[in-house]
Amino acid sequence: MIFMMPHDQTKNVLIIGGGVAGMSAAKRLAGHSVNVHLVERSDYPGGHASKWACMATLQCQYCGACLSHDLIRETEELKNITLYKGCMVDSIKNLEGSYRVHINGGIDKEFFVDAICLATGFTPFDPGSLSCFEYRTKGVITTAELGRIIKDETLIEAVHNKPSPSIAFIQCIGSRNRELGSDYCSQVCCKTSVRFANKITSMIPDASVTIFHMDLQTCGKMFRSQVTDLSKGVNFIQGIPGKILPVENDRLRLFREDRDTGARQASDFDMVVLAIGMQPGDTPEQALNLGLELDIWGFISQDRPDSRERIYSAGAVKGPVDIISAIEQGITAAHDCLKDMGVTPVDSGRPIAVLGGGDEGRIVAKALKGSGHTICLFEKGNNLPAPDGVTLFPESNIKEISGVAGNFIIMAESDNSPVQIRVSAIVVATGADIKRLSDEKGIFASGQVISLDTFRQRALSEITNSCKNIVFWLDHAAPETKANSRDVLLCAIEVKDAGANVTIMMEKMLVHDIDGQMLYDSARHKGIKFLRAQTPSDILVAEINGRINIKINEATLSGLTIDVPCDMLIIPEMLKAAEENRELSGILRQEMDIEGFLQSPNPRHRRVQSARKGVFYAGSCHDDISEKDLLHEIRTINALINLMPQDESSCQAYAEIDTGKCGKCLTCLRICPHAAVMLDDHSPFISASACLACGLCVTSCPASAISIKGSEADGAGLSGLSGALVFACKRAIAVADNSPDKMNEALKGCKIIPIDCACSLDPKLIIDHFAAGAQRIMVMSCHPENCLSIHGNSSAEKKAERIYKDTGIPLSMLSVHAIAANEPVRLVNLIKGDLSQKENSDE
Repeated sequence: MIFMMPHDQTKNVLIIGGGVAGMSAAKRLAGHSVNVHLVERSDYPGGHASKWACMATLQCQYCGACLSHDLIRETEELKNITLYKGCMVDSIKNLEGSYRVHINGGIDKEFFVDAICLATGFTPFDPGSLSCFEYRTKGVITTAELGRIIKDETLIEAVHNKPSPSIAFIQCIGSRNRELGSDYCSQVCCKTSVRFANKITSMIPDASVTIFHMDLQTCGKMFRSQVTDLSKGVNFIQGIPGKILPVENDRLRLFREDRDTGARQASDFDMVVLAIGMQPGDTPEQALNLGLELDIWGFISQDRPDSRERIYSAGAVKGPVDIISAIEQGITAAHDCLKDMGVTPVDSGRPIAVLGGGDEGRIVAKALKGSGHTICLFEKGNNLPAPDGVTLFPESNIKEISGVAGNFIIMAESDNSPVQIRVSAIVVATGADIKRLSDEKGIFASGQVISLDTFRQRALSEITNSCKNIVFWLDHAAPETKANSRDVLLCAIEVKDAGANVTIMMEKMLVHDIDGQMLYDSARHKGIKFLRAQTPSDILVAEINGRINIKINEATLSGLTIDVPCDMLIIPEMLKAAEENRELSGILRQEMDIEGFLQSPNPRHRRVQSARKGVFYAGSCHDDISEKDLLHEIRTINALINLMPQDESSCQAYAEIDTGKCGKCLTCLRICPHAAVMLDDHSPFISASACLACGLCVTSCPASAISIKGSEADGAGLSGLSGALVFACKRAIAVADNSPDKMNEALKGCKIIPIDCACSLDPKLIIDHFAAGAQRIMVMSCHPENCLSIHGNSSAEKKAERIYKDTGIPLSMLSVHAIAANEPVRLVNLIKGDLSQKENSDE
């Protein structure tokens, strides 16, 4: 057994679990000179996310699975992270101020640590316990198994080589099920199945895909748009089939009720995919021994015990979360750990600007002020006092934002007076616009029809004394949101408890957060009626003789129109993207999403960051969030701000301008996706702390005056090249030794060269390689909307087109492909395909 005694003052932290949450925490801790002991019981780090398939088609689908490979590579590069693969923690002893840890498995070792983070993840539900779904029957698989099939590019074989297979997804297997003790939504399954459906129809265009669901959870950034686009080619059917029946020719028969006729209907499929949920991991005893509390399902419920104990948790061990949320929880756990250990680089008390627009901005400002920061709040209005200790600029209008993280300059107007301030970071929390009830078509003016906000302002007894039948219309003007769904449920329960009859009309019910399903179940158990409509046009509201008359074509009762008794109709006011977003995004020099909300959906910047370091987003200005989500966002933003480097000496790689060569054309200033280029007396210079070393300015500078300092990317010598070269973004392929997707067998006659970003493709270098003997050059970029520097793929394609035009090099010799690190088989197939194409063209 190896025994390690502490020999210096360097802090040591144990992280149990090498998934995305654990690696995220390890990366942040190691970046602040902490020795990290990362214990992973499997043979590779990365957890479930590293096994997941890439969902991208023509562009990224925002699942974030590829981020696991980024973390694997980054943790491997950090020298003060020790990864123990195939190991488990055998014992932990509290020594009053430190912990003695013993691990075994791949190595038998004992060492001391100052803090512990539990990030052991989740256990996928085993559908074998549900005999009705015939799991293990040929053609019945789980979403996890489908991910492996797609990753291995064997989908066509899995559907019996049929050109037009029929595939069904059944949602909520092991979730939202009281009988199994899993009466919670696993949060990610609906997005997973929708992304799979999109991927399948992209790979097999004639495939027929059906998704059976309870309530499709269409919440989160851009997801509604994805569902809307996909609904043109995918069948979404509400209702879960009760049984799978294997029939002849390896087909699988599902039974459901026909919505139009009410008759029992059978449909046959070639494959049935069970969308399995998340269950607590198998480490509850370990969590309890560490003093962590568990909820009724077995997830860790307490965010953080006494800070003196220095025990933390992160990721799905705390409850169902998606990949990006798990990564963020790793960041906040590391931040709390560093702060509690007194590691000096963790800084608080920085000047921060909050661009507000109502309650959300004030909540953000107050919380960050409470964390020790100096806050300036820019408000659009002038109707509320400033939170204590916050400098308020009312009726403000942002004119210009210059500078970089740590030194932003904001120029604005407030109360018609000019304002200029310097801040370290900017948090955008401008909120969303509200669709006023008075603006909605089809809603008549009546004291019996009120908004949810108006309802909350009135005394409950006043309403229930005069109204015995109260109806909530959840999604009259727009799709339901997280906040409105929960608010309506809470208000409906309150009204029901006061003695009124309550009905909720809706298309679907969102049950986000771990307790969302319990809240929904509670409402139903209390006798609240839920009526479903397929579209708003299925609900007719009219005023007859001074009373509200409601008729609904109930979606689950085909052909039946229901009269709904109503003394008061309550409609929540819906949110929409703020009209000012386009102007503000231009000032921030950042992109929006296609729905008009701030922040692009790029998973490399989600959930709260941007391509411009030091600019963060919070609240409904950029996402569909709940109150709980907002608190998580604030906590993540606070951690990221505190962990920002104080000076440029800590930046490992960045672009640098040779002032002797610079012609001051300002090309670099115009094209930098990270706003890292600034002017000093009309001369450009690059802030190392803001630069991400993508290389776009290097290869775009007409004077060749810019170079990357500190980059370890291989430039590839020009000698001895007689085969093919593959220039691959280091984030687009799995290059880490610890990656399960690393291509271990080199392709004959092919050399893969990692580069910082596909946008760093240098046309001159490519031409020089061809002149030196390269027969084929391929460029591998991240998928569109997945590039850390935004436009790596399109930039590489434009440069390739320029090379074709300027040199006459044929297409068979130079190509650009979009790929992700979790597409190892596709990578090999692309390279082999291009090499084969080149050989055929030579013949």
